[in-house]
Amino acid sequence: MAAAGLTGRFTVTPDSVMTATITGVRETDDGDYRCASGPSEIIHKLVIYKLNSVNIQPSGPVTGYVGGTFDVTCTADSKPAASFNWTKQEDSSFTATGATLRISSLTMNHTGTYVCTAYHAYDSDTASVQLTVNELQGQDVTSAPRTGEPNVGGIVGGVIGALAGVAVMAAVVFFVIRKKRAGGDKKDGDVEDLSDRQYENVPNPMMASQRPGSGSDEYEIPMETVQSPTGSANDEYEVPMETVQPPQPSDDYQELRPAVYQSLQR
Repeated sequence: MAAAGLTGRFTVTPDSVMTATITGVRETDDGDYRCASGPSEIIHKLVIYKLNSVNIQPSGPVTGYVGGTFDVTCTADSKPAASFNWTKQEDSSFTATGATLRISSLTMNHTGTYVCTAYHAYDSDTASVQLTVNELQGQDVTSAPRTGEPNVGGIVGGVIGALAGVAVMAAVVFFVIRKKRAGGDKKDGDVEDLSDRQYENVPNPMMASQRPGSGSDEYEIPMETVQSPTGSANDEYEVPMETVQPPQPSDDYQELRPAVYQSLQR
């Protein structure tokens, strides 16, 4: 008979039928017990069944979000192995089996208390978890089940990304507008260059020519033959050549178009 650890808890009643009693049964008490009388021996196998420490992870309370996922697992210290089922308080229509409860596409109606029942043929035990579903989307409850707070990092990252995109677009638009303006200014400058005013110091008109080969700045007025006042054919007069100084620059300026100016330069 297995006797280890049974001191003070194991007794045998000596009567016509020998009876063994174990008080304060422990998990370590399971095993084979032999009863011998003379040449005969009987073996009794003691199996200790247990079911305790039923837990739900995450333990809650859990905050979920509309469209998100509710995912929890039930465990138990059990011998033999326990089975599990799920119910919802105040909702008799909800049932689920298995150690893990997973609800996808959460709605506000999923708010409530969920109960896990662990059981085997000899015992059963329960544990529960509270789920609250909010309207804010964007966070799976399994990522941070106890905080009950929205995904602030994701929201901030989205805002920063959007602002960066707007800044890039603004820079591109500014560059395009500036480039177009620069091109327009260049075209206007070309037109203005073609219409620039040019001035030429035009001397007072005089019928004069420079004396050929003289190398001086003196001019000769050409001789002209005129008729005599008396009307005689032979009475002709010659007007003597007169040397005059070249015309001085005039302060009068004439505005010329480019084409006229170029023709005068020739």
